[in-house]
Amino acid sequence: MKREWKVIFSPPRYSMPKFLLKIVLFSLFLAFALYGINYILPQFEIVPFYFVSIVFFMLLTILVYSMLLKGLKQESKKFVYAFYFTTLIRLFGSLLMLLISMLIMGKNNLNQAVVFIILYFLFTGFEIVNLFPNLRPEIKENQNK
Repeated sequence: MKREWKVIFSPPRYSMPKFLLKIVLFSLFLAFALYGINYILPQFEIVPFYFVSIVFFMLLTILVYSMLLKGLKQESKKFVYAFYFTTLIRLFGSLLMLLISMLIMGKNNLNQAVVFIILYFLFTGFEIVNLFPNLRPEIKENQNK
């Protein structure tokens, strides 16, 4: 008997309203964390750009997650293409936002860039963690010898 591993896509376990609640709470947590860091370390200057970045990443993550949920309803090959496409959207949209913000706010460029990159990875990780339960590996028994 030959075993074949195949990744199948289950119906989405998380609805969009539940995801929206989670991402709003996550964004509020990050905003309070930045504010707390500013309170503990006054030399870490909080600029409005950080909060604009949190809102930007929240909206971008909602857009990407909704596109990927639609891709999950398709066949697996289309989901892979949707995942690559949304990754490109996230990357180039984020780079464009970082470039615009650095041109507008000429000071603290390194500080802005570091916080922006950290937020990029945090929101990307949040999206993956919430998308992962919708993917599940399953062993398919192949009766052909």
